[in-house]
Amino acid sequence: MSSSHNGTDLLIAAHSAELSGGAEVALLSMLDYLDKEGVSIHVVSPYDGDFTRSLRKTLPKVSISYTPQPWWVLGKADPADFKFTNDDYTSNVLVGMISTIRKMKPRMCMTNTIAAPWMAYAAALTNLPHVWFLHELALDFKTFLSWEETVRTIDELSDKIFCNSKYTASFYANQFIFNDYPGIVYPLTKKRIPDKNMKTPFINKNNKFIMVGSIIERKGQEDAVVAIKLLRERGIDAELSIIGAPLDNGYYEHLRQYIETEKLNDRIHFLGVVKNPASYIQYADAMLMCSEAEAFGLVTVEAMQLGKPVIGADDAGTSEIVSNRKNGLLYKLRDANDLANKMRELIEDPKLSKKLSTYAAKDVAARFSPENCYRDFLKYIRTAPKKRNSLALSPLLSVVNDYEAMLSGTKKTLAEKDAVIDKQQNKIEKINSHPVVRAYTVIKKFM
Repeated sequence: MSSSHNGTDLLIAAHSAELSGGAEVALLSMLDYLDKEGVSIHVVSPYDGDFTRSLRKTLPKVSISYTPQPWWVLGKADPADFKFTNDDYTSNVLVGMISTIRKMKPRMCMTNTIAAPWMAYAAALTNLPHVWFLHELALDFKTFLSWEETVRTIDELSDKIFCNSKYTASFYANQFIFNDYPGIVYPLTKKRIPDKNMKTPFINKNNKFIMVGSIIERKGQEDAVVAIKLLRERGIDAELSIIGAPLDNGYYEHLRQYIETEKLNDRIHFLGVVKNPASYIQYADAMLMCSEAEAFGLVTVEAMQLGKPVIGADDAGTSEIVSNRKNGLLYKLRDANDLANKMRELIEDPKLSKKLSTYAAKDVAARFSPENCYRDFLKYIRTAPKKRNSLALSPLLSVVNDYEAMLSGTKKTLAEKDAVIDKQQNKIEKINSHPVVRAYTVIKKFM
């Protein structure tokens, strides 16, 4: 990218080696675009998986290395699940990241998703610019630090923050102190090719709806289940297939019990996790997106690419993609009756369904083209300064260093030192308990 730079242009930490989530799919698409634009890239993955295998197959110029990246944000976490409490483990992760930085000599470092902070800390320790991509709102997650400390750390360790939608940016923007309003980089996904040999999950020939997403309350599967019942009561035989992992067993059992009670077993099907949802979406007449506070909703775009009309909740990122009665329909969030009415409208008006699906395919092809999605990010990495502008680790390390210097000063009397201890003790104990500060004391010689 730059003739004056001898190392890699961009060093990226991928929090997962699989292609099971929208953030991973979006990253793969972004790497494809940047690679074609001449950006040299190295990816640090926690292990070898579908994501890295796809990288090797489709983008051979992108180099890959492997370093464990324990998450500081988890879905359902027990304190024992967080490996941050292990100083040796934390030190080894940082040493691995810093070793890769020294080997690849990147112009800039990037962290993809909120899940793991290791690249951000390593970039700060080596005084390199760092970009953080936020794809999620963490509404369903538990964090190792408090939520306020997590967001503050993201803010302090980033020279620039990008989000995957206007809604996500607005969610974080007023929580940042040191960063400007986040940049918007809509995720891009290549049109997935359905497997024509995959059998349909539906029984009906018509009135077939599908949902894709983890089975948790915020994803709103209950709206769709109740809507199917309401349609049946109105004499309309509609069918629903649900793709996704049951991450909340209580909610999942609640749905199954409702389906059993209402005798909907032959009209609502749980398909579990599938590698290529397009293979099932191809058989549906329409997609339902019922999520509350959806950061973006990549699967909404994927359904539109396949020429399927989408009925989405009028909320958050979904309403940035779906324009009511232009490329889809919007219903009032958590109003199953309104959703049923919109589903009935599509069923009874094939011309409307055809019009929406035709425009949707054209619309997403234009709006979510590689150029439109990634142009601003490419411009940023080409013009960003070579040294970081953020506070780096000063909120953690400088206070510790200042405290140690004050205590070691020869001019301090014993009483003055005791006063310093009394005044700073609580603050210093809290900072010293931070896993990266503890790890930093282990890797000082390496630095």
